[in-house]
Amino acid sequence: MITIKWSDFSAYFRKILPGLILCGVLSYLAKTLATFLPVGGISLVILLGLILRNGIPLPAAFNAGICFAEYYLLPFAIILLGFQLELNTLLDLGGGVLLVTILLLVGTIGISYGVGSLLGLPKEFSLLMGCGNAICGSSAIAAIAPLLKNKEQETALAIGVVNLLGSIGIFTYPWLVDWFRYNDLQAGVLLGGTLQSVGQVLGAAFSINIAVGQNATMVKMSRVLLLGPVILVFSLLANHWQGTKSKSGKQGLPWFMVGFFITSILASLKVWPQSVTLLADQSGNVSLYLAMAALGLKINLRTLGTYGFKPLILGGLTVCLQVALALALIALFF
Repeated sequence: MITIKWSDFSAYFRKILPGLILCGVLSYLAKTLATFLPVGGISLVILLGLILRNGIPLPAAFNAGICFAEYYLLPFAIILLGFQLELNTLLDLGGGVLLVTILLLVGTIGISYGVGSLLGLPKEFSLLMGCGNAICGSSAIAAIAPLLKNKEQETALAIGVVNLLGSIGIFTYPWLVDWFRYNDLQAGVLLGGTLQSVGQVLGAAFSINIAVGQNATMVKMSRVLLLGPVILVFSLLANHWQGTKSKSGKQGLPWFMVGFFITSILASLKVWPQSVTLLADQSGNVSLYLAMAALGLKINLRTLGTYGFKPLILGGLTVCLQVALALALIALFF
């Protein structure tokens, strides 16, 4: 029988506390700055961590808490993300919109993989960038990076590029809606199907009108819901590429992904009150911020120059081709 002494737990808590406090301070600063700047809080907290990590030497006392936030709080945040996903949302969209959403998702990931290959970038990094653009930005990147075994620097770089381009899209995509004289449904499909984060979609869509905002939100949520199947596919691909197997010899699914699927199914069945979902949402958001702060604190700027401008080129070309694909699908189906 395994016994855990309170003294051991207390000592471990004291060991990780300084690093967790540091991540918490950076998270608070990032969320505060995000209310004044057109940049997502997740990108800002990574940036703040990166600046601090490379600006001053951090005492070794912070290391344990930083590692704890990255390796334990990130999986916890992914599991809690499932609480927000109600699968019946997909049924409310209608067949045409759902088909276009799936085609856009698959096409965007394929485009990113192809462009990344032409640029000579690692396939894992190209796929990570594609998932960020295709699904839900930072959350998708954070969820899929552990499966593809991406380095901290690659994950941060992907989040930074995807969020930068998405922020530009807030102001440029509504111009496309006006240029093509789209109706409310077409506009919702374009904005909800291409912009990366929920905040970017809401900001761009509701600036046009309420109907476009509602349509875009539904399309965007369908992309978020498709994160589950994408995670499953990439888990199998990662196991195949890296040759990792469970003890039984079968391909294994990471434990936090199992938790994600369980919470998403339970959310769809509505087995708990809304207050539980709200608490899970808030807890997951806090955990994600702390984990991303830790990610920033582990980035060495000297290693970011490995790929040069290629990630930005990859992101830019992927976004342009993603929008072109969306325009073509809208013309074909709507």
